[in-house]
Amino acid sequence: MMKILRNILYISLLIISNVSFAQDANLKLSSSSNTVAVGQSFRVTVELEGAQAEAYRDPDFNGFRIIGKSSSSGSGGMTIIVNGKPVMNNSGSASWTYTLVAMNVGKYTIGNAKAKVKGSWINSNTATIDVRQGSGQNQQQYANQTQPTQQQNTNVPKGEDNALFLRAEVNKTNPYQGEQIILTYKLYTRIPVLQYVIQESPAFAGFWMENLLNNTKDPKQYNTTLNGTQYTVAEIRKIALFPQRSGNLSIEPQKIKTLVQVQSQRQSYNPFADFFGDDPFFQQFFQRSGFGVENQERDLVSNPINVTVRELPAPTPENFNGAVGSFSIETSIDKKSSYSTDDAISIKYSIKGSGNFALIDDIFIDFPKEFDVYEPEIRDEISKTAGGISGKRSFEYIVIPRVKGKYEIPGFSISYFDLDSKKYVNLENEAITLNVNKGSDNPKAVSSSGDIEYLNEDIRYINTKKLRLQQKDSSFYASGLYFLSFAIPLLVFLFLVILWRKRIKDRANIREYQRRKANKTAAKHLKEAKKLLQNKEETAFYMEISRALWGYLSHKFSIDASDLSLDNVKEVMKTHDISDESTERFIHTLNDCEFTRFAPGDKKDNMQAIFDASHNIILKIEEEIA
Repeated sequence: MMKILRNILYISLLIISNVSFAQDANLKLSSSSNTVAVGQSFRVTVELEGAQAEAYRDPDFNGFRIIGKSSSSGSGGMTIIVNGKPVMNNSGSASWTYTLVAMNVGKYTIGNAKAKVKGSWINSNTATIDVRQGSGQNQQQYANQTQPTQQQNTNVPKGEDNALFLRAEVNKTNPYQGEQIILTYKLYTRIPVLQYVIQESPAFAGFWMENLLNNTKDPKQYNTTLNGTQYTVAEIRKIALFPQRSGNLSIEPQKIKTLVQVQSQRQSYNPFADFFGDDPFFQQFFQRSGFGVENQERDLVSNPINVTVRELPAPTPENFNGAVGSFSIETSIDKKSSYSTDDAISIKYSIKGSGNFALIDDIFIDFPKEFDVYEPEIRDEISKTAGGISGKRSFEYIVIPRVKGKYEIPGFSISYFDLDSKKYVNLENEAITLNVNKGSDNPKAVSSSGDIEYLNEDIRYINTKKLRLQQKDSSFYASGLYFLSFAIPLLVFLFLVILWRKRIKDRANIREYQRRKANKTAAKHLKEAKKLLQNKEETAFYMEISRALWGYLSHKFSIDASDLSLDNVKEVMKTHDISDESTERFIHTLNDCEFTRFAPGDKKDNMQAIFDASHNIILKIEEEIA
């Protein structure tokens, strides 16, 4: 009986297999060149048309080195992840592009690419590449493309840890004292990172530091290749450092905590394996569903960095206050045809450039003694970008000439160390000439940022207006309004106490509080995602959608984020009587979002669809729970 059942299933599966292959799916492999030189790079493209791809396997590139890889989906397509593996799922087309370098002379065959379509694998064609002896220039190009720097080799961990690591990099390791250097912390990953937390910051002993990135925004992300392996890189922190002393200075490691998705070690149960035993045909046809995914917390530590700081050359100018960089001076004054005594005149001195602005904290102007001079207002227009600190610091003086005449306001000078010329540069602005005429006898009111004193204000003048009088007995004291003024604050206070105690009680059970707020919390994330969608900020958009979905799941069903995985989503939702259809839609939306975040290529096409799917599935689950 068992043998008959086995034969029936055997024949049925062969029929299904033939039907699948009868579809209009076409997997084509092509090369940008069939003849290349040793060390020359070229592209190989695999294209799938006319069907959905459930899984994909790379061709065999024996004899070549992969230095780059990207994938994209066609109109209406999506890039999703299933069991931790990238899968193309679309109704249009998909393509995978590889950048290769030929390594040795000879003829090499690039093997079949494979795509799983409707449960069956289809193969592409092969391609034969003729590799010939190249010029020295081509070989040098290959060396430059494939050999990373010594710093890169040192910082890439070995073993399993190279799937996720944190690297610290500086743009200069031998700066001058006071010179701006940029420290960047880069998170390299080949696995999905759900979130990260920057822990205690290094002390940066011997440096003055300024943060250059807004930590409330999503980090810059891009793809890169290290030692032949492709990574997604996120620049999670960027800092401007200014060494305060010469000599050897050390930058201690940065610590971060991450929550990542990894393949779990629990394999899915396959009932066919027990039924058919070790039959090789059925082992191939009914493969186990593979590893699932689970969330794990991982602590990462960056590499330390040593910086050798050069001392500024001697002797230093007398007007040098430690400024290092590149600066210029601008002067502006109220534009008038003439000035009169008692006029308030605004004179602004601005220092522009890039470098350690903080050290330019004062300037000295020798104003004429016939001028009243008020303390300057110092304004900063400092720009902190990924390239460092630049901008303008302005000193605005309000002066009032008291005697008519022709006056010259002398200029001022400062010195700074110029990094291009490696010399001290003296900046000096030109003197200002003012012709002051005699003004009116009545001083004009002065509006300025300084503290301006007004005279003759200590005498109260006679009041010529009518006075408002009231009877002695009509006092506010002991009236009804008087007592009401005491009662209202007391009632408000009691109301606030009751409200406060209720909130304390609600938050005592944090899980219950989060459960009730899960929908509102998800709505906030979706509202932010809507703005990012309109602004086409794709990376930040997908991170916000991920936060909305995983956060909703965690809060609504009272599960720690670290315990959540796609393996247990079905089980959790089934426990809470969520329909199978809603469960599958939720998992599908999560898959779409998580992989698209880390997939190379343009991600804008799927943003609206993923937003709508996320919004609708949360509403659907809320309806079922209610």
